[in-house]
Amino acid sequence: MLGHPNLLLYARRVTTASAPRAPHRISTRTLLTLAAIGVAAGIVIVPTSALAAIVWVAAPPVYGLLVAPYVIPAVLAQALVRRAGSALITGVVAGIIAVPFTGSIGSLSLFVFVAVFVEAPYAATRWRRWGVGMAYVAAGVLAAAYAFFWWITLDAETFPPLVRALTIAMLVAMIFAATAVGRLIASGLRRAGVGRNL
Repeated sequence: MLGHPNLLLYARRVTTASAPRAPHRISTRTLLTLAAIGVAAGIVIVPTSALAAIVWVAAPPVYGLLVAPYVIPAVLAQALVRRAGSALITGVVAGIIAVPFTGSIGSLSLFVFVAVFVEAPYAATRWRRWGVGMAYVAAGVLAAAYAFFWWITLDAETFPPLVRALTIAMLVAMIFAATAVGRLIASGLRRAGVGRNL
Protein backbone atom coordinates (compact mmCIF):
# COMPACT_ATOMS: atom_id res chain seq x y z
CA MET A 1 0.00 0.00 0.00
CA LEU A 2 1.56 3.33 -1.13
CA GLY A 3 0.60 5.28 1.95
CA HIS A 4 2.06 2.72 4.36
CA PRO A 5 4.45 4.42 6.87
CA ASN A 6 7.24 1.92 6.17
CA LEU A 7 7.07 2.56 2.42
CA LEU A 8 7.17 6.30 2.99
CA LEU A 9 10.16 5.92 5.28
CA TYR A 10 11.92 3.76 2.69
CA ALA A 11 11.23 6.30 -0.05
CA ARG A 12 12.63 9.08 2.11
CA ARG A 13 15.82 7.10 2.76
CA VAL A 14 16.32 6.34 -0.93
CA THR A 15 15.79 9.99 -1.85
CA THR A 16 18.25 11.15 0.79
CA ALA A 17 20.88 8.59 -0.20
CA SER A 18 20.68 9.46 -3.88
CA ALA A 19 20.72 13.23 -3.42
CA PRO A 20 23.91 14.87 -4.68
CA ARG A 21 26.26 16.36 -2.17
CA ALA A 22 25.83 20.10 -1.77
CA PRO A 23 28.79 21.82 -3.42
CA HIS A 24 28.87 24.48 -0.70
CA ARG A 25 29.40 22.07 2.19
CA ILE A 26 32.95 21.23 3.18
CA SER A 27 33.58 18.38 5.60
CA THR A 28 36.47 18.14 8.05
CA ARG A 29 38.10 15.53 5.83
CA THR A 30 37.86 17.86 2.85
CA LEU A 31 39.33 20.75 4.85
CA LEU A 32 42.26 18.56 5.89
CA THR A 33 42.84 17.59 2.26
CA LEU A 34 42.82 21.23 1.17
CA ALA A 35 45.13 22.13 4.04
CA ALA A 36 47.57 19.40 3.01
CA ILE A 37 47.64 20.75 -0.56
CA GLY A 38 48.13 24.24 0.82
CA VAL A 39 51.00 23.24 3.10
CA ALA A 40 52.80 21.48 0.25
CA ALA A 41 52.28 24.52 -2.00
CA GLY A 42 53.50 26.90 0.69
CA ILE A 43 56.72 24.94 1.08
CA VAL A 44 57.32 24.67 -2.67
CA ILE A 45 56.77 28.40 -3.17
CA VAL A 46 59.61 29.46 -0.84
CA PRO A 47 62.48 28.97 -3.34
CA THR A 48 60.22 30.17 -6.16
CA SER A 49 59.50 33.37 -4.25
CA ALA A 50 63.21 34.03 -3.78
CA LEU A 51 63.83 33.55 -7.49
CA ALA A 52 60.80 35.69 -8.38
CA ALA A 53 62.17 38.60 -6.34
CA ILE A 54 65.33 38.54 -8.47
CA VAL A 55 63.49 38.11 -11.76
CA TRP A 56 61.04 40.92 -10.92
CA VAL A 57 63.98 43.35 -10.78
CA ALA A 58 66.39 41.86 -13.31
CA ALA A 59 64.06 40.57 -16.03
CA PRO A 60 60.40 41.55 -15.44
CA PRO A 61 59.13 40.10 -18.76
CA VAL A 62 60.19 36.61 -17.66
CA TYR A 63 58.26 36.86 -14.40
CA GLY A 64 55.23 35.15 -15.91
CA LEU A 65 57.15 31.89 -16.17
CA LEU A 66 57.14 31.65 -12.37
CA VAL A 67 53.36 31.76 -11.97
CA ALA A 68 52.81 27.98 -12.25
CA PRO A 69 53.45 27.13 -8.55
CA TYR A 70 50.68 29.56 -7.61
CA VAL A 71 48.19 28.22 -10.14
CA ILE A 72 48.65 24.45 -9.78
CA PRO A 73 47.46 24.20 -6.12
CA ALA A 74 44.25 26.14 -6.85
CA VAL A 75 43.42 24.01 -9.89
CA LEU A 76 44.35 20.81 -8.08
CA ALA A 77 42.13 21.65 -5.12
CA GLN A 78 39.13 22.40 -7.32
CA ALA A 79 39.56 19.36 -9.57
CA LEU A 80 40.05 17.02 -6.62
CA VAL A 81 37.52 18.33 -4.11
CA ARG A 82 34.92 20.09 -6.30
CA ARG A 83 33.64 22.33 -3.53
CA ALA A 84 32.93 26.04 -3.37
CA GLY A 85 35.91 27.95 -2.01
CA SER A 86 38.36 25.04 -2.33
CA ALA A 87 40.88 27.08 -4.33
CA LEU A 88 40.62 30.00 -1.92
CA ILE A 89 41.06 27.86 1.19
CA THR A 90 44.10 26.17 -0.34
CA GLY A 91 45.58 29.51 -1.39
CA VAL A 92 45.16 31.06 2.04
CA VAL A 93 46.80 28.07 3.75
CA ALA A 94 49.67 28.06 1.25
CA GLY A 95 50.23 31.79 1.70
CA ILE A 96 50.20 31.58 5.50
CA ILE A 97 52.73 28.75 5.41
CA ALA A 98 55.00 30.75 3.09
CA VAL A 99 54.93 34.05 5.01
CA PRO A 100 57.39 33.11 7.80
CA PHE A 101 59.90 31.80 5.24
CA THR A 102 59.60 34.61 2.69
CA GLY A 103 59.40 37.43 5.23
CA SER A 104 56.50 39.17 3.48
CA ILE A 105 52.85 38.75 2.59
CA GLY A 106 53.63 38.87 -1.12
CA SER A 107 53.13 35.14 -1.62
CA LEU A 108 49.92 35.18 0.42
CA SER A 109 48.57 38.04 -1.69
CA LEU A 110 49.44 36.28 -4.93
CA PHE A 111 47.98 32.95 -3.82
CA VAL A 112 44.72 34.71 -2.92
CA PHE A 113 44.77 36.73 -6.15
CA VAL A 114 45.12 33.56 -8.22
CA ALA A 115 42.51 31.67 -6.18
CA VAL A 116 39.90 34.42 -6.49
CA PHE A 117 40.10 34.55 -10.28
CA VAL A 118 40.27 30.77 -10.62
CA GLU A 119 37.19 30.50 -8.40
CA ALA A 120 35.21 33.28 -10.13
CA PRO A 121 33.85 31.34 -13.17
CA TYR A 122 32.73 28.47 -10.93
CA ALA A 123 31.01 30.95 -8.63
CA ALA A 124 29.18 32.36 -11.65
CA THR A 125 27.62 28.91 -12.15
CA ARG A 126 27.05 28.56 -8.39
CA TRP A 127 29.65 25.80 -8.41
CA ARG A 128 27.48 23.45 -10.47
CA ARG A 129 29.90 22.84 -13.35
CA TRP A 130 33.25 21.16 -12.80
CA GLY A 131 34.16 19.92 -16.28
CA VAL A 132 37.37 20.42 -18.23
CA GLY A 133 35.84 23.33 -20.12
CA MET A 134 35.21 25.29 -16.91
CA ALA A 135 38.80 24.75 -15.82
CA TYR A 136 40.09 26.39 -18.97
CA VAL A 137 37.53 29.18 -18.78
CA ALA A 138 38.95 29.86 -15.32
CA ALA A 139 42.46 29.75 -16.78
CA GLY A 140 41.43 32.35 -19.35
CA VAL A 141 39.93 34.63 -16.70
CA LEU A 142 43.06 34.33 -14.56
CA ALA A 143 45.35 34.95 -17.55
CA ALA A 144 43.47 38.14 -18.42
CA ALA A 145 43.55 39.38 -14.82
CA TYR A 146 47.22 38.49 -14.38
CA ALA A 147 48.22 40.14 -17.67
CA PHE A 148 46.43 43.32 -16.59
CA PHE A 149 48.16 43.15 -13.19
CA TRP A 150 51.56 42.74 -14.86
CA TRP A 151 50.85 45.55 -17.32
CA ILE A 152 49.92 48.03 -14.59
CA THR A 153 52.50 47.17 -11.92
CA LEU A 154 55.45 47.04 -14.31
CA ASP A 155 54.36 49.92 -16.55
CA ALA A 156 54.46 47.61 -19.56
CA GLU A 157 54.13 50.47 -22.02
CA THR A 158 57.80 51.24 -21.42
CA PHE A 159 58.77 47.87 -22.92
CA PRO A 160 59.17 47.35 -26.68
CA PRO A 161 56.02 45.94 -28.37
CA LEU A 162 57.69 42.60 -29.10
CA VAL A 163 58.71 42.17 -25.45
CA ARG A 164 55.16 42.97 -24.32
CA ALA A 165 53.67 40.46 -26.74
CA LEU A 166 56.12 37.70 -25.80
CA THR A 167 55.63 38.33 -22.09
CA ILE A 168 51.85 38.09 -22.28
CA ALA A 169 52.11 35.00 -24.52
CA MET A 170 54.43 33.29 -22.01
CA LEU A 171 52.18 34.23 -19.11
CA VAL A 172 49.03 32.90 -20.80
CA ALA A 173 50.78 29.70 -21.94
CA MET A 174 52.14 29.07 -18.44
CA ILE A 175 48.74 29.53 -16.79
CA PHE A 176 47.08 27.10 -19.22
CA ALA A 177 49.94 24.62 -18.80
CA ALA A 178 49.70 24.87 -15.01
CA THR A 179 45.95 24.26 -15.27
CA ALA A 180 46.60 21.10 -17.27
CA VAL A 181 49.21 19.92 -14.74
CA GLY A 182 46.90 20.60 -11.79
CA ARG A 183 44.09 18.60 -13.37
CA LEU A 184 46.49 15.79 -14.27
CA ILE A 185 47.68 15.52 -10.67
CA ALA A 186 44.07 15.53 -9.45
CA SER A 187 43.19 12.71 -11.86
CA GLY A 188 46.12 10.66 -10.60
CA LEU A 189 45.11 11.21 -6.98
CA ARG A 190 41.51 10.26 -7.75
CA ARG A 191 42.65 7.03 -9.40
CA ALA A 192 44.67 6.30 -6.27
CA GLY A 193 41.52 6.81 -4.20
CA VAL A 194 42.60 10.07 -2.56
CA GLY A 195 39.60 12.05 -3.73
CA ARG A 196 37.05 9.46 -2.68
CA ASN A 197 34.22 10.69 -0.42
CA LEU A 198 35.56 14.24 -0.20
